[in-house]
Amino acid sequence: MTPHELIERGFHIFPIRPNTKLPYKGSWYDKTVNTAEGVDALLLEYPGCAWAVNTGYSKLTVGDIDNKNGGTGSASWQELVEKYGGYQDTMVVETPSGGYHVYFYGDTACSASKVAPSVDVRSSGGYVVAPGSSLPNGEYKVVVDKPIAQAPQWFIDIAGQRRDRTAEAVVGEEMTDEQRKELVSALETMEFTDYDSLIHRGMEIHSAYPGPDGLEVWTDWCAEVYPDHDPHVCEYKWGTFTHGEGSRTLASLFHDARETGWTGKVAAQVDWNASPYEAYVAPIPTTTVPGEKEDIEGFSDWATLREADIPAREWVLGKRYLKKFLTGIISPGGLGKSTFTLIDAISICIGTDLLTGEYVKQGNAWIHNAEDPLEETQARAVAICKYFQIPLTSIQGNLFITSGREITLCFANKIGMAADVNWLHVQRAQDYIRRNSIIIAFFDPLVRVHNVEENNNEQFDKVFRALTYIAETEQCSIVPVHHTRKLNGADGAGDMDSGRGGSSMSAACRSMFTLSRMDDALADKFGIERERKGWYVRLADAKANLAPPLDRQVWFERISVPLDNGDQYGSLKHAELTQVEKEDPKKEENEMIYRLVAENFCDGKVRALADIAKAVTEHGEWCFDTTPKTIYNRLGSLTGDVFPSDSVRISIVRGSEIVPGRGSVGVRCDSI
Repeated sequence: MTPHELIERGFHIFPIRPNTKLPYKGSWYDKTVNTAEGVDALLLEYPGCAWAVNTGYSKLTVGDIDNKNGGTGSASWQELVEKYGGYQDTMVVETPSGGYHVYFYGDTACSASKVAPSVDVRSSGGYVVAPGSSLPNGEYKVVVDKPIAQAPQWFIDIAGQRRDRTAEAVVGEEMTDEQRKELVSALETMEFTDYDSLIHRGMEIHSAYPGPDGLEVWTDWCAEVYPDHDPHVCEYKWGTFTHGEGSRTLASLFHDARETGWTGKVAAQVDWNASPYEAYVAPIPTTTVPGEKEDIEGFSDWATLREADIPAREWVLGKRYLKKFLTGIISPGGLGKSTFTLIDAISICIGTDLLTGEYVKQGNAWIHNAEDPLEETQARAVAICKYFQIPLTSIQGNLFITSGREITLCFANKIGMAADVNWLHVQRAQDYIRRNSIIIAFFDPLVRVHNVEENNNEQFDKVFRALTYIAETEQCSIVPVHHTRKLNGADGAGDMDSGRGGSSMSAACRSMFTLSRMDDALADKFGIERERKGWYVRLADAKANLAPPLDRQVWFERISVPLDNGDQYGSLKHAELTQVEKEDPKKEENEMIYRLVAENFCDGKVRALADIAKAVTEHGEWCFDTTPKTIYNRLGSLTGDVFPSDSVRISIVRGSEIVPGRGSVGVRCDSI
């Protein structure tokens, strides 16, 4: 789309550097035009430029859906639409990274991942790259060419109103000289990589110093690392940042600086392998921590240690869930993992194991279903209680459920090529667990409570560092529920590495279990019609660091429970499956062969197998169509003796010329 076509659609546009998202030096607001003459003048001044749309001047609010680097923008957007309602058809632009810009008319605040994970908003004070412009990885293309619609009210409500930057500029904590010096020294180690890196640094500084001091430090650093950067961009962007929200904190900045070699005071004082680092929840220290370094204290007093003094492990349900540890559950989608964990949670709430009758520590349980609406989990819980005849009053105040469609929990965030724990959301979970005396919390599915790359163990490990920290500090059991990877026909039963992504999960969890389907072979083994195999689910121990493995396979049968609302919901019940002995279709025929041999040739002599086979088929009692050759092959394949009765033995004898001229395989029948 050409710049003239853009202004014909009513857009206010300005030039940006080719193959980038970056404006030219100077105020991009001052370069914004919406006339053909203005465009022509800018083309003379900036030949070969690309273009961006000034969303504020164009009276637009644009949903920026990010799918790059594992982003979940499209899924988050779909959840918003399903939850709050649709919107009128409108113009949609596909970005080079596979994301989308959804154009609406409206005036809202700009934000980053505020309305939903990986969904930003560009409106007053912001801009988007215009369709027709390109980045090195592709072009911005219009994929839905419709007139731009008014933003739905639900989108305006979630995005929020434009903020008063003038008022914002005077709000916030002032920096001391020492704090400014420390922050500037950290920034000096960082280089400009792309436009996003400039914005990220600003968000991190704003998290601790949202006032003019923070803005001044950020603007000075931007001018130093990228001299062509427009200082007006910093001013406008500063007003779009939200103080106290989001995963980017000053500690994120310090962490990145340390990775580039920074050795400032915070870098020296913080234990970067511990959590949740003092720097993540407090401003920069203004003085050196007093006192000497603490010595390591260990245990060595073995002579006075008594077995009875060692605290017993605090199991919550059987040998499956344990306080202060993680238990991983891996399952294919659509198998009933959410139902299984919900039944276990209800079992803990009422103090009775509904599935296997194991030990239960009664207490409060929390199910965070990050995929489904709250009412779906409610209905499943009601159906389970109905099937097991449990009054809903029995779980009143004990079973807590939350939905990812209403509450966002993201325990680790990707930051550039790295990742970090989102301590804000860790603390949010801790507060909820503490406030409601939770002893076990299920997070289902795991992929919905982080936005790191699961195949990158360094990033994926941050998720489990966060969950382990919650389990330890809150003295509860944490259960991440994960999807299986592509198994290429295998069922993954008992395989702790069958989960998606790297090995961080199997390393962090002290016990792991898999849920898997019944295949044709198992259906035949247990005498179940193959058409019903999908109704059975197998629980298998995949890792038991702290308990012996299950001594048997545990099977559950899926059942359907009708509710008064007219819908059916799933539950599970324990299934006692026993192996079915298969009837030998040749049993009756073989019994007659052995009886005829015993009755007619029980004299201890060796006879040629071919003669025995012929004699059997010619016997007057023989009533089968089997040929001598078939009987020859069947008897010849025997690897041991046959006992037609307690006193008779039939043996196959092999050797050269057993019976002269009649082959090398013979039959001997004798009394024992």
